[in-house]
Amino acid sequence: MSRDDEWHENWARRSNDEVAAAWIEFEARDRSGETDMADHPAWWAADAMMGLSHDDPLRALEICFRIAKSTDDPTVFEMLGAGPLEDLLSNDPTLFDAIAFEAGCSPGLIEALRHTWQSSIPDEVWGRLQDLLTPVPATPSGACPP
Repeated sequence: MSRDDEWHENWARRSNDEVAAAWIEFEARDRSGETDMADHPAWWAADAMMGLSHDDPLRALEICFRIAKSTDDPTVFEMLGAGPLEDLLSNDPTLFDAIAFEAGCSPGLIEALRHTWQSSIPDEVWGRLQDLLTPVPATPSGACPP
């Protein structure tokens, strides 16, 4: 079995919470002296998110939402926006409505979206994203689910 097959087997049987926690661990890692990021024990989660973004975008989106609510690390937000969220919006712009809905209750998701690059996100969706990121009054306390 190849290393890629082992990773796929590893993340395919993991819960969304496990993938999210490992992805956060991987992206928050100390990069000094790093020679091969694939040697990090949580690399499988980064690999999982790349695969899920293409193979199971709804699961990847749910994991993105969990990541955004599970950390306050600026580096993780940067990587979430410029990684999985950007990929998801590029590959399936119809996910924007779900992202916009969740963003109303997730300051972490808003912060991550600020690090998304247009890349191949369609112009219409990119414009809607920029509108979403324009500051608006805060949601009243208790209006969002945990």
